[in-house]
Order: sequence, then C-alpha cells, then structure tokens
Amino acid sequence: MKNIFYTLCITTFGSISAFSQVGINTSTPQKTLHVDGSLQITNEFNVGGSGSAAGSAGSSGDLLFSQGSGAAPKWSSLANSNVSGVLYKIDYVKGTSPVNVAQGRTTAVPGITYTLTVPSTVKSQTVAINFIGYAPKNSAGGDNSQGVFELHLDGTKVTSAYSAVANDTGNGTMQNLPIPTTLIYQDTFTPGTYTFTVYYTSWAGTVTLNKVPTEYNGYNKDTESMLSRMQLFIFNN
Repeated sequence: MKNIFYTLCITTFGSISAFSQVGINTSTPQKTLHVDGSLQITNEFNVGGSGSAAGSAGSSGDLLFSQGSGAAPKWSSLANSNVSGVLYKIDYVKGTSPVNVAQGRTTAVPGITYTLTVPSTVKSQTVAINFIGYAPKNSAGGDNSQGVFELHLDGTKVTSAYSAVANDTGNGTMQNLPIPTTLIYQDTFTPGTYTFTVYYTSWAGTVTLNKVPTEYNGYNKDTESMLSRMQLFIFNN
C-alpha cells in the first residue's frame, strides 16, 4: 500500500515539474495554475512578490487593479487608482489675517495658498477651482476702490477677475461694501507638485483683504463674513 502511495506522489509531482502547469477540472491548463471552477479564499490574498518572497496583501479597503499582460496586479485605494473620473478629494482654504493693499501694490491674499501633490500612482489629475474674494475699502469715505484678484500657478498668472466696492450710502447703513469676486479655473496635471496662490492688485484706493467689518453699522461680531475662500475639486484621470 505504501509503495502505491509513493508511486502516486512521484507520478503527480513529476508531472507538475515536467509540464510546469497544473489543471484543476481541466486536462489542458493554460497557465501555471488553471482552475476550471470556483475558488474560495479564507485568508489573505497576496499578489506580486517572487519565488522566495511573499507578495502584498494590500491594506483594508484596497481594490485589486490589473497592470496588463505579463505584470502582477496591484492593490490600491480607489482614491489613488488610475480610474478615470474618480473624485480624489475636495479641499478648502480660507483667508486668515487682514492685510492692507495700497494703490499700485500687489499682495498675496493671506491664507489662500494651496499646494497640490499629484501622486505617481495616477496618470494625471484634473483640478477645478472656485474662489470668492472680498476687497473692501480701507476706511470710510473717499473714492471707491478698484482692483483685480489673480490666481497664480507656480508664480505665473493663469486667470483673474475684476474687483470693486459699492458706493457709500451716507445714511448709517453699511458703507464700502465689497462686491464679491469669483475666480473659476480648471486644468489637468501630471504627477508632481504644484502651488496655487491668489494675489490682489489695487488699481485705485487702498483695500483691506480678510477684513473684519467692525466699523460697519449693524456689525454683529461676524469675523468670517469677508474672508476670501477657495475650494478645490480634484479628480483622478
């Protein structure tokens, strides 16, 4: 009986070694292991690795993505995958400290700077930016102010929008109320690091960015109402 068992083992493993392909429920295996039927895994599933090292089991929540013929698949989170159209994340920044901008001067809006890092795990990312800014006059009275908000990418202007304030009412209600300015921008970026910064240039008069409107009648201690804000929608491609 033992001789029969040894003979079966030698025959089976000899066939595996000779043909280097194993078929389960098939006599014509197409790969090293060919299963013609269902497969159940009750523990971790490893991909990659080598003949002497275990592959990766991925992290909780990861998905398995193909890397094409002849390459092992890889684990990746959906956010870090190269699936087109996937929303990677939404980010938001807002103004911080107030700053005065005199006529003819250009100043970065405090707090409105964002560094985008496109990971090497994606082909590219598309970024859609919405910005709203306020530039009220520095003090009551005098001429109305005028200027422009500019969005810069790595030090180069990519878009801009005109900014102004409303006329003084002179009747005790809010004066020098800024007209909100909106910037909209979209572009696609390959893996790397990019910095977005919003600047304000005063064409006429002096304005205060990120102003806390304590001098306005009816002010209710709202310290956020005139802060500039920027929201970024980032998609993988």
